Amino acid sequence: MATRELAAIEHDIDVTTDKSVAATRNILNTAIDTKQLGIKTVTKLVKQGEQLENIANTVEIIGVDIKHSRQEASKLDLCGCWCRCCCQGLNVSSKPVRTARSRPSETVVNRQPVAFKNDPQDPIIKFVLDNDDREVEIDQNLRETGKILDDLSELAIGIGDELDRQNEYIPELTEQATKTSNDIEAATAHLKKCTPV
Repeated sequence: MATRELAAIEHDIDVTTDKSVAATRNILNTAIDTKQLGIKTVTKLVKQGEQLENIANTVEIIGVDIKHSRQEASKLDLCGCWCRCCCQGLNVSSKPVRTARSRPSETVVNRQPVAFKNDPQDPIIKFVLDNDDREVEIDQNLRETGKILDDLSELAIGIGDELDRQNEYIPELTEQATKTSNDIEAATAHLKKCTPV
């Protein structure tokens, strides 16, 4: 009877160990996939930030071009009073609008939880079976998953920082683009008013 019970317990241990190996493999694979997704996210955010900067530069160039066009148009003297009275009311600025924005620190996670660090020589799990490669694999999978989670924590902080930077920049860019658009409309209306038909 005791031999049967012992065999049943050993069978249950084997089944549970096999399930644990499969579970840690799945966890490790999910962590690896998540890390790759995080890296892709950071890459896309950096490209998006570069695009925002390119847009800001383009809007600034347009503003400079508007100012230059205004100066050239004033030389044309199309209606006789162009230089003195028509263009004096047109206010065009080529400098980008930058304002300091406060960051709502209460909604920003500045620090991720710190992982519990084991001594690299100590096993993460308690080995039940002697000389069982499955338990060694479980331990290795958990160690690798822990390292990846540390990397993901750093990625999350980097993503948060880049999002904060872009979120602060977008309203400034929107304001600058709106001002430039208004300057274009005003310059166009002014040219239509002063151009002989």
